[in-house]
Amino acid sequence: MKIAVTGGNGLLASELGKINSSLTLFSKKEVDITKPETFNKFDKFHTILHPAARIDVSKIKGNEKEFIDVNIVGTANIVKYCLENNKRLIYISTDYVYSGKGNHKENEPILPYNIYAWSKIGGEASVRFLNDYLIIRTSFGPSKFPYEYAYENLYTSKDYVDIIAPLINKAVMSNLVGTVNVGNEKKSIHQWASKRNQVKKGKLENEMDFSLNLDKFNSI
Repeated sequence: MKIAVTGGNGLLASELGKINSSLTLFSKKEVDITKPETFNKFDKFHTILHPAARIDVSKIKGNEKEFIDVNIVGTANIVKYCLENNKRLIYISTDYVYSGKGNHKENEPILPYNIYAWSKIGGEASVRFLNDYLIIRTSFGPSKFPYEYAYENLYTSKDYVDIIAPLINKAVMSNLVGTVNVGNEKKSIHQWASKRNQVKKGKLENEMDFSLNLDKFNSI
């Protein structure tokens, strides 16, 4: 199975490329999801894995149009190409689409936590027009926690990208259709960060829990 990957220079795509030789990574210079005329590079592939996105929440203010163009319209562009060319699409979404009450299941109502999560839901909405798709809701960070403080009352199933990437690869190579949560055990952001870093404890005003129910993923 040949799989094309958008955002080939990104954190997740780069890590996946190290562990799966069946992936062909395309950088933004090669395939720009806002420019459908570049999609002919996908023609020989059976499946498109689509992690390309604007993800830095701190940069949304003043760049709203770019987040819309990339995360929502760009994903819709990919979907239209898949519809026209009978391709399977695997879309990388986020655990922040959930309510923050913990042990989230794929079929429960969603309540995006921030505007970035809303942009990913915009992408999910278009993906559902396909018959052959997989939406992966997940969360990961770089190999070293980049901040001085980490919240002790914000819970998650996320992990470092080199730990999450093999799990995502397992889902990518499966025949799952629909939506699946991919992550690790529940832990606080502080517990996660402390695996590899010395970080100080921070605290949210209200506790939040984005941990994932992984029963569907574990079934594969």
